[in-house]
Amino acid sequence: MIKLIFKCSIAFIVSFIVLSMPISDKPVFYHLSELTGPLGGDIQKSFSKSLKRSVSKTKKMSSKLFSNSNPPKVKDRVKSRQSSILNKRRNRIKSAARTSEELHHQDKKKLDNLIAK
Repeated sequence: MIKLIFKCSIAFIVSFIVLSMPISDKPVFYHLSELTGPLGGDIQKSFSKSLKRSVSKTKKMSSKLFSNSNPPKVKDRVKSRQSSILNKRRNRIKSAARTSEELHHQDKKKLDNLIAK
């Protein structure tokens, strides 16, 4: 990491010295800017536009990511009439009603005898 910072600082210093050298009473930097003309400004504008565009897209994507990360609140209930708990309860009620109405074998014989008389 220190080597990288050292190399970058040396490259900056060398390029600064080279661009500051005067040629015909003007530094080299001015001669280069005259050659490139408006191209340098156009490059800077296009770079700033693309940077703004990418930042705005990143903001939109991140807001969508975080807004979609909250799970919806769902109440988990069984609303079907075929639920096993409800079926068991219904069967118990039906079987209780059947047993109260059913007659034993001896009671049937007594009723048959009563009807026959």
